[in-house]
Amino acid sequence: MDERRVRDLLAEVQAGNVDVEQAMERLRALPYDDLDNFARLDVHRGLRQGLPETVLCESKTPEQSAAILGRLWQHHDRVLGTRVPPEMAAFIQAQLPEARYDATSRLMMLERTPRAPLPDDAPYAMVVCGGTSDLPVSEEAAQTLEFLGHRVERAYDVGVAGLHRLLGELERLLAADVVIAVAGMEGALASVVAGLVASPVVAVPTSVGVWGQLPRPRAAADDAQLVRIGRRRREYRQRLRRSGLRALRLAAYVKTFSVSRLSRFFPLSNKKSAESA
Repeated sequence: MDERRVRDLLAEVQAGNVDVEQAMERLRALPYDDLDNFARLDVHRGLRQGLPETVLCESKTPEQSAAILGRLWQHHDRVLGTRVPPEMAAFIQAQLPEARYDATSRLMMLERTPRAPLPDDAPYAMVVCGGTSDLPVSEEAAQTLEFLGHRVERAYDVGVAGLHRLLGELERLLAADVVIAVAGMEGALASVVAGLVASPVVAVPTSVGVWGQLPRPRAAADDAQLVRIGRRRREYRQRLRRSGLRALRLAAYVKTFSVSRLSRFFPLSNKKSAESA
């Protein structure tokens, strides 16, 4: 329940259109709504913070996601679901025809009233990404900001491998109030952008590109694959430690060998006797 709905309910009570018992029944769900012990919805959050809670649909069943979104839709005028697979989206839209789905960002949005258009000179966040493979994460960030009522500018496929592409967007980058840089895990794009602009830069690493090709299970239930990955990473760390120890031992040997060789030509005892004379 958001602030507008609470105000409307109080106005109806004041006008005599709703009696106290009916108002109490409608407010009884505060501060949370229990859904058969699989979800406790914070329906009071919109009143406290101005925005209802967002539903992460990944790892939920289609039935659970549809039930959660539907119940939140009863309490709020705007509801957002994230990481919605296409099959789940079809199931949810069959239950909630008002829901709007974007396949690229995997966002499910419900809105009773359209957002008012923002002026062209409104402050904006700029979302940039290194390559086309980063589009799902980039659009998730951009459309979430737009859903929350912010202006967003986009510049996609501007990775540092072709730096001139990023520099072609320098004017818009400098005018942005915040920049979200979406790219691979090495952080190169975010580092370059942070060196160009004075506004805050939010770096979002993605699991694509060179650093995102580590083997990973397709599902969390694949325990054997998880064990193999863990063992491989432990072996890799052990090899790194052994290599470091070998390097330290070699450096110590070289140092000892050099001192012993030099002492043949410059004995310390002869040097001390010469100084005493």
